[in-house]
Amino acid sequence: MIKNEILEPQGNDIHECSIHECTFLYRILWINACILFGFSFFIFPTNDTYYYWTWSKHLQLSYLDGPPLIAYLLYVSTHIFGDNFFAIELISLLSIYGSTYLIYQIVKEFASKPAALCAAALWIMFPFATTRFIAISMTLDGLEVFFSLLLIYAAFKWIKFQNTWYMYLMGMSAGLAMLAKYNTVILIAGLLLYFMLNKNLRKIYYQFNFYCAILIALLIFSPVLLWNYEHDWVSVIYQLNLHKWNGPKGAINSAEKQGLRGVWFYIGSCVFGVLNIFLLIIAYFRVWKGVKLTASYNNSILVFVAYFILLFWLYQAYFAHVGLNYMVTLSALLSIITGQYLTLHRKYYWVIKCLLIVFSIMSLAMLIDKSRLHASDMANYNKYVKTGLIKRFLI
Repeated sequence: MIKNEILEPQGNDIHECSIHECTFLYRILWINACILFGFSFFIFPTNDTYYYWTWSKHLQLSYLDGPPLIAYLLYVSTHIFGDNFFAIELISLLSIYGSTYLIYQIVKEFASKPAALCAAALWIMFPFATTRFIAISMTLDGLEVFFSLLLIYAAFKWIKFQNTWYMYLMGMSAGLAMLAKYNTVILIAGLLLYFMLNKNLRKIYYQFNFYCAILIALLIFSPVLLWNYEHDWVSVIYQLNLHKWNGPKGAINSAEKQGLRGVWFYIGSCVFGVLNIFLLIIAYFRVWKGVKLTASYNNSILVFVAYFILLFWLYQAYFAHVGLNYMVTLSALLSIITGQYLTLHRKYYWVIKCLLIVFSIMSLAMLIDKSRLHASDMANYNKYVKTGLIKRFLI
């Protein structure tokens, strides 16, 4: 274990909430978990969801525009539960449950139980990320968040205990993260850079087991590498050019929206459109109240990685379209920081309560709306009927 006071939780700053307060957080967590489970039977799949479902019917080592993990999991899910909406949405459901649990465990490791409950509750019902991009759309985003958080959890455990097992868990998590979505490479790079810059953690690069962990990650990711080798690295070429500004005039990725317009779109729509409430709360405590939470390696890593991801996409926004869903993992990281800030003093409990109630209402409205068949969904609906995913027409 690294003996450094910077690793110790700042216990004096974080209050122990009452039984009533913790009970409320527990209840709202379970209520929203049950709501998500119930709606998983009725949410009408998006076009992207249908696309990934077709992958599971034609398993390959990888695919042109994404790694194969989602196809493998859908294959297992649909073979157990059949081709139905629940079997498809189950991947999203488990991703949300798993990421919520990991957020709780991560925060509890270095802060307090109230902060852990608050962060987990904020995440599971965050309408601008969790509900919008995971709960109502079975895509790569849910898996990206889960394995990104698993990697961070393993890194925090290794820092605290210096146990080789956690180093290997980091390797497995990194491999599965890349097998889930290519964007996780950015988070991995940020984490490795932090280790390189920190004098106390830099020693990881001198350990044999670290390179064994890297080998494990590459072995897990090897199906994608092999498939690309056999197909002239077409996925790499495709990803490097995927979001370039080459859409038709008037489209979100059209040529007239390149350069600074793309940057402003990223800042206004991606950053503030997705991370808005978390950023406002963090700014209030950090700027107005002057409270810093970076007095531990854990929070320092979270802040560093968050900045790294934000700046990476800021640079890319000048040349290519950056999707709003690219901020989903950042939402999870910021929910961890926000949960700690809101539990600094008991006087903010009413803010937590109001915020979670508002989040729940907004998420419920979005889930209800997505469970209805809109005119814009008819094309997808007809595809589902033809493939047998929908057995009968809806009335």
